[in-house]
Amino acid sequence: MSAKNSFNAGLARRYAKALYDVAREKNILEAVASDIKDFQTLLTETPALCRALSGAGADKRAKIEILKAVAQKAGYAEIFSKFLIVAAGNGRCDGLLRICAEFLTLFISKQGKKEITVTSAAPLSTEDEAQIITAIKEKFGFEPLAVKVTDKSLIGGFTVKVGDLLIDTGMKTQLRNLFKAMRGVA
Repeated sequence: MSAKNSFNAGLARRYAKALYDVAREKNILEAVASDIKDFQTLLTETPALCRALSGAGADKRAKIEILKAVAQKAGYAEIFSKFLIVAAGNGRCDGLLRICAEFLTLFISKQGKKEITVTSAAPLSTEDEAQIITAIKEKFGFEPLAVKVTDKSLIGGFTVKVGDLLIDTGMKTQLRNLFKAMRGVA
């Protein structure tokens, strides 16, 4: 089960929008967004749960019971818990990650923010993160919401992905560029 699976993007947006509208109406958008982030993490870190929910062999009732237990144990908001059960009842378990991603995209955009991905060789300090956020805000004119990723292959430095644009200050890229420049000189 992946966020980029074959589940129809339009259908995922409709489910996400329906959940967003109900959460907004009940004034619990923040709580639902938090629950969704927790649920995404749970799914990505628990392959057995993904298999149980996406398996064609498991019946809807079993999937509903699994999701009820997960929601109860995690203490999800009632709206999100019911949403998971409805999605399972409609045979949409294989699209849950994509629906969640669509919800968060909608949630972030409605706040006037855009998600950026900051990848660094080691976890960023609070000060470094604040400097990156400020620089992005000044350069692009929007309030960024940083998703932090650690990638030891960077050696040092960081990359920032803003939409389709990649800003790469990583040591690996700098060394590669230096090598190319030196080959061009020789």
